[in-house]
Amino acid sequence: QEKPPGNLANGAAYILSKKALEQIKNNLSTSVDFSLDIIPQFIGKIFTYESNSIYLDIGTVKNLKKANKIALNEL
Repeated sequence: QEKPPGNLANGAAYILSKKALEQIKNNLSTSVDFSLDIIPQFIGKIFTYESNSIYLDIGTVKNLKKANKIALNEL
């Protein structure tokens, strides 16, 4: 999105009911972006939690090592 509606990032873990998975499979199977195509269909039916915790993309060795140090309280 060129102009996002806010400054929050989605570092989420999703827990979906069987009913929600069936709805996605049956009605939203052509969706390509979970945040833009799926989540809006569940507004009013989902619970979210905002956290000030540190989130790191651990897709690099550098960040994976940093995450491990944070987890071990070595940073």
